[in-house]
Amino acid sequence: MTPQSSLLGGRADREGARFRLHIFWFGIQAQWLVVLVISAYALFARDLERSADFWWVLAIGGLVTAMVTILPWRRIVEQRWSMWVLYSWSVVDLVLITAAIHVTGGGQSPAFLIYGLTAVFFAAVFPLALQAIMLLLAFGLYVGMLSLNDFNLPSEILVMRFGFLAVITFFAGHLSRELDHQKDAHLAANAELARRADLLATVASAAREMTLLPPAEVLEVVADSVIALGFVAAGLGLFSEDRTTYTMAHSRGLPEEFVRAVHPLTQGVTGAVLATGQTVILEDYSHDERAVASLTGLGLGATISTPIFSDGEMVGVLTGVRPECGALSPHEIEVFELLASQAGRALESAHRFEIQRQTVSRLEELDQMKSDFLTTVSHELRTPLTAIYGTGRTLEERWGDVGDDLKRELIGRLNANTESLRRIIATLLDFSKIEAGKFEVKPEPVDLGALVHEVTDRLQGLFDNHPFTASVDEGMTVTADGVLVERVIENLLANAVQHTPLGTRVALAATREAGAIRVSVSDLGPGISARDLERLGERFFRGGDPNTRPSGGTGLGLAFVREVLSLHDTTLEIDSPAGGGATFSFLLLEV
Repeated sequence: MTPQSSLLGGRADREGARFRLHIFWFGIQAQWLVVLVISAYALFARDLERSADFWWVLAIGGLVTAMVTILPWRRIVEQRWSMWVLYSWSVVDLVLITAAIHVTGGGQSPAFLIYGLTAVFFAAVFPLALQAIMLLLAFGLYVGMLSLNDFNLPSEILVMRFGFLAVITFFAGHLSRELDHQKDAHLAANAELARRADLLATVASAAREMTLLPPAEVLEVVADSVIALGFVAAGLGLFSEDRTTYTMAHSRGLPEEFVRAVHPLTQGVTGAVLATGQTVILEDYSHDERAVASLTGLGLGATISTPIFSDGEMVGVLTGVRPECGALSPHEIEVFELLASQAGRALESAHRFEIQRQTVSRLEELDQMKSDFLTTVSHELRTPLTAIYGTGRTLEERWGDVGDDLKRELIGRLNANTESLRRIIATLLDFSKIEAGKFEVKPEPVDLGALVHEVTDRLQGLFDNHPFTASVDEGMTVTADGVLVERVIENLLANAVQHTPLGTRVALAATREAGAIRVSVSDLGPGISARDLERLGERFFRGGDPNTRPSGGTGLGLAFVREVLSLHDTTLEIDSPAGGGATFSFLLLEV
């Protein structure tokens, strides 16, 4: 039994017990009314013979009524045998009424009318067969009482009185049955309203719980809510990227082998929902042609599958399974679709929240990178400027005191720091041009061997403390902007030297690869962490701890390389194995 059916069954039991309690109180009040009527008759009837039997009957009637009144009816009505108490009590009442008629005049006693009151009560309480039995019992007791009084009543009067009781019973029974029908309809309506309230409360609770949850947790709440709606199994069919297959996620009550399997969208109800974009309902899953073969032997009954839309796109299918077959009510379908709709909205909110969280996190990172960049650039600019200023002042103030060799050395330092300053400023200006869309690429055939030879000759002093090898075959010609590719290779070589210990080897190589040439720069340095590897090449990002970095730099060199390669419709690939070392490479089309 589902939680809802159990709840409704309990509510129906409570309603039945409450109804029986009202019946018993009605009977007790009617019995007190009978006792009062007989007592009043005893007081005011002038021709009544008040014998000892009369007082005994009146006393026994009052005593029985008092005993019935003090019984624990609230506990009794909750028992299955409570109606038998009512049946026994009714028989005792008929006996007492017959005795009262006997002691108040027999066939001439007006107390016969009290039978009419009992007939109304029986018609209101008992089923039709018991009404007939009680009517016959009352008339039988009445005839027996008349026999004790020598049957001093004409037969036509007896027939009229029996007809009187029968007519009262008929009309009271008819009215009672109509009231019963209305009561049953009222209880059924209340039960349906209660069920609808329970279903809507479940959806409302799920909607509150899904607020601001991550997407995976939203789907978990949805699956649990399907079970709370009274289904015995639930699952969410999630599509593959190409929308040819699906898997069941966040399932409840489904076989593990089915959940772990990958299913084609050409089979099953999930595929039908994706094809139509609408809810699909099967009244008997096990015997439907759209059922998955591995589930047909599980005795699954009615199944409902409805799409989940998020940001205007169907992201999955929500399925609920009942053990029994048959049609779902329109309200159940409406509530199930409402749950799927709430799930879609919750996923949208969760995705937006996640995007906002990532945006805020990214902005914080960018702000930190900006601060780090400004600090680094300030340092990188200050260093050559300080050297240039110091060297210039020395030459200005002591020009006549220093020899020619020292002058040449100082002028060399001056030029080297000026070149370092020029490169930093040139890189910043290049990025400004790239962002403004004014950075022009002029592709043409380029002799890669000659270009590499020119770059390495110019950077010869860079490898004073690093063994260097270059391997480029003759005749390698690529289509590229030679000036920009030269700067790319220069940046990669400078990066390798800058971030590796003294004495470690640096190598440049060019190899053919499927109609293209791969240019790579390798080093034997400490390697790059997986965390930094994902972001290496972003503007201003330098990796490592800014407080313990052994080398300087603005963090724009590799970013510039990526931008230039992107303009050549290629990308920078970085590989850093766990044992150390790193390789930076890119492809250029061979002529």
